[in-house]
Amino acid sequence: MDDAGTFQYLDTKFDALATSGTLDLSEENTPYIDIASEGEWHIDANAEPTSIKYNLKFYTTNFSGLEDNKFSIVKRPTCSSDATDWSCASCGLSADAADGINANDGSGFFRQSNYD
Repeated sequence: MDDAGTFQYLDTKFDALATSGTLDLSEENTPYIDIASEGEWHIDANAEPTSIKYNLKFYTTNFSGLEDNKFSIVKRPTCSSDATDWSCASCGLSADAADGINANDGSGFFRQSNYD
């Protein structure tokens, strides 16, 4: 994790998906059509970082309907339950399938590098 801020730790939890409104998110003219209903991760720093890039690795075996390079990690403010707040940075939907971005790694995990 690269950080230019002063946070000391991250709180993480997996919780039920809280969402209302209409999803309005696209990447390179490809619309996202759904958010996985299995739940959502909450990742919060104890202090606001000024900038951050991090690598993510999530267990995805219990998520249904995921196809390699047809899904990505999206984010929104922790306190939001509005679907219009979902966004992504460097989502990678157009990534080369051979690089393993937005793909399960064969052991049930999904990884994404340099997320911000």
